[in-house]
Amino acid sequence: MEQDSSAASVQSLEEAAKSAGSAFENNIEFDTRFRGFDREQVADYIHALTVDYNRICKENDRLMQENIGLCKALVKLGRVSGNGMAKENQGL
Repeated sequence: MEQDSSAASVQSLEEAAKSAGSAFENNIEFDTRFRGFDREQVADYIHALTVDYNRICKENDRLMQENIGLCKALVKLGRVSGNGMAKENQGL
C-alpha cells in the first residue's frame, strides 16, 4: 500500500515534468518613439534574458528528471512512506 502511494507521487512528478514547458520564444516587438529606448540595446537585453531563461529551464528539467529517478529508486528500495517522506525522517 505504501509503495502504491509513493508510486503515485513519482507519477505525479513525471506528469509535472512533461507538462513544464522549457522553451521561451522571443517574438516581442516594440514600437518606436521619439527619444525612446535604443531598439538594439533592448533586443540585445531580451536576447540575453531569453538565453538565460532557456538555460535555467533546461537545468530545471534535468534536475526534475534526476529527482524522478531518485524517487523511483527510493520506492524500489521501500525507503519512502506513503506521504513521500523518508521513513527515517518521520520521527522529526
